[in-house]
Amino acid sequence: RILSKVMRGKSLSYQNMILAREVASRRQILHQYKGKNSLLFTRSSRSNHESLPSPTTTTTTRQHVGNQVVLFEMHHSLEAAWIATWYCLGHLSLSMMVDLVRRGVMHHWQISETTVHVFLMVGGLTMMRANGYLWTWLSQDSYQVVKFDVHNRRILDHWDTRILAWFRQRKTLQDVVSMMGFYMLYLGVTHFYEQI
Repeated sequence: RILSKVMRGKSLSYQNMILAREVASRRQILHQYKGKNSLLFTRSSRSNHESLPSPTTTTTTRQHVGNQVVLFEMHHSLEAAWIATWYCLGHLSLSMMVDLVRRGVMHHWQISETTVHVFLMVGGLTMMRANGYLWTWLSQDSYQVVKFDVHNRRILDHWDTRILAWFRQRKTLQDVVSMMGFYMLYLGVTHFYEQI
């Protein structure tokens, strides 16, 4: 079952690599137990595994091992690196957008810089609270307490839990709002930190 979940949607070469590793690990386990406790293997159980060569007789070429490493990196690490790169670009884009809006508001309405940054902080905290991201900054125990309380509030149909449920159904939007709220808070905190 686990193997079928891991291999679902993967290329044939990747599936062959996973199956080869699984067979090799089972052979190695059988070989270890066979040597340690021969009572575990009756004549019938030995006949089931006689066709499997022992790990000492199977030779793995360096090219085969290299191909397995390349396949593993292509299917796992490359995808993760691609996602991390896009995540960084998303952070940069949102940070620049929030900064441009902040500058435009200060210039257009002639509002003091301190007032703008207070509104940025309050707005950022409100956005993070609305989609539940604010609570991820708590300790694990405190976060579990919040989850329990939110569950109880959802049963009582509080308005804020309806907003949380709406965001949970739209994961991408939830991530964008979380980043934007964090950057709004970050810009406000940075401004007041530089004033010290």
